[in-house]
Amino acid sequence: MPQRAPIGFALVDDDLRYEVVNDVLADINGVAIAEHAGRTIGEILPDVAEVVTPLLQGVIDTGEPVIGVEVNGTTPPQPGVERTWSMNYYRIDLDGDQRVGLFVEEITERANARRRAQRLASIVEDLAGADSTEDVAAVVAAEVADYFDAETAFVGVVDESSPRITADDDTAYGAALRSGKSVFVSDAHDRVERVGQEFNPPIEATAVMPCRSADGSVTAVLAVGWSKRIEYDRVPIDELNTMAALIGNVLERNSAAADRPT
Repeated sequence: MPQRAPIGFALVDDDLRYEVVNDVLADINGVAIAEHAGRTIGEILPDVAEVVTPLLQGVIDTGEPVIGVEVNGTTPPQPGVERTWSMNYYRIDLDGDQRVGLFVEEITERANARRRAQRLASIVEDLAGADSTEDVAAVVAAEVADYFDAETAFVGVVDESSPRITADDDTAYGAALRSGKSVFVSDAHDRVERVGQEFNPPIEATAVMPCRSADGSVTAVLAVGWSKRIEYDRVPIDELNTMAALIGNVLERNSAAADRPT
């Protein structure tokens, strides 16, 4: 059974200054326990203070708890790292004095996975609504590169009557067409050594996946390019193959629709 992530806890006074902090929350904030004492949320976590401070003040004023609120932000020790926390706040009355108990759980990985799933669902929906090769290419260019944190993404279509790409091309997508298998090059040097010059800088790593029709024939390729070197074991091959399979299905559907008599 998976273990639940440890919960950060703090107690703040009615001026919203820290009185008690446990070691988990100190680790989350990236600030030593002793350095929290007497300081406000804004002083410890200025990036989230604009969101968190009104919530805490509302708990003090009304007594109504805040439960399961997700807050995004950064911490001073990691200023460029976006993180997500689940917050629960409860008012605690101690001998006539009011405090707020803060219960904080880091959910960055879960939140990122959820957002990624939502982005993928949006891409699937947009591809399903694409009625032409041009529409498919537009979705890929606009959304697929961003999904894979890449600089570029495109679809190259094999059209026997007027080839847009061919297996003779001295490129990674030519190699993918010749082999019928995905082709990955880790950087510009690797690309030149193996398949010839495909992209000019800043593109380094490239992944090319065959897009197939129902009978298994390759009708197009999905090419994704990054501006940095990427090791093979860091490439999301399964997701790229899934995207290529979806594109192949959509292209085949659109081709069949275009061939039907009107």
